[in-house]
Amino acid sequence: MLRYVGFPTVLLSAVLACAFVVTEAHAKTSAKTAIHVKDVKVVAGGGGGPGAAYLTIINKSNKADKLVGAKSTAASRVMIHETVDEDGVLKMRHAKSFDIPASGKLVLKPGGRHLMLMGLAPEVKPGTKITLELQFQNAEPVKVTVPVLSPAQAHADESKAK
Repeated sequence: MLRYVGFPTVLLSAVLACAFVVTEAHAKTSAKTAIHVKDVKVVAGGGGGPGAAYLTIINKSNKADKLVGAKSTAASRVMIHETVDEDGVLKMRHAKSFDIPASGKLVLKPGGRHLMLMGLAPEVKPGTKITLELQFQNAEPVKVTVPVLSPAQAHADESKAK
């Protein structure tokens, strides 16, 4: 026996089904996939001191974004920093965010913009890896696994790249 459920019930079911399909399609093409990270490394000497993270963030979206933060379970705090020249003296300064242009990239490198990892865990030393989560104004967070290099290893890598 067929039962009449009424037009409003059928309409509501159809709307919910369409909403689910649209949500699923959006999730696969969201801003999350527009951010790519490469050339990631952390430089740290070990012993629980600070470290620095360097990387390149590529924005494949036609909409600008911002790097607004980062975190890691291997550090008590991750800060956005930049090195500035003030009257011939290089100083590190905290920054609130870094712009990532539409269809462009942001390069964090020694002597410039970088992430400072404060209070690194004692087990974080050259030869290990840590997870770093990058946070953006628009895109969803991106987690990357990062090799930890000694200052000497990082300097050797930079020399090879030139």
